[in-house]
Amino acid sequence: LIDSHPELRSAYDGAIGQTLLNRGEVVESKPFIINTLKRTQAESLMAYNKYAATSLLISEAQYKEALEQSEALQQTMLKDLSQGANSERAFSEVLFAFNLLRIAMLHQQLENKNEELRSWQEWKAYAGLDKASKQSTGISPLAFRAIIQQLATGKIALPDYIAYREKVLQ
Repeated sequence: LIDSHPELRSAYDGAIGQTLLNRGEVVESKPFIINTLKRTQAESLMAYNKYAATSLLISEAQYKEALEQSEALQQTMLKDLSQGANSERAFSEVLFAFNLLRIAMLHQQLENKNEELRSWQEWKAYAGLDKASKQSTGISPLAFRAIIQQLATGKIALPDYIAYREKVLQ
């Protein structure tokens, strides 16, 4: 259907690619994801594009490269946010929070214990969960709190998981 109606690509490529990724069909998902990434390479969406491209690396178990890309994106977003360069700051703060969460999880996957611990502590500081530590970038803790709410399952919340990981790592 999409081949005979290419105008539908923008509406369906991303959803098809995501569905295939969720099913573990990485190879089949790639053409749809790559089309979506190419279409969203506009400067205003570059951070989101890089985050999505890193998701593809993770689905291919390229964790080291995914970590490098995530850390580079984090530094770029920190610079942009501190300079007020991003016009959609509320969204970039959520992306910033998700990316920092991803960095901690990738460090965990790669068994980089010290870096994982540092990432969790940084996440808590930005989220306002660690009152002793203050981040100076002006990023709102509300983005981090929204993620905590989204990821809560039953009686277990992200701060509980972070506390568990910190205990294991120390």
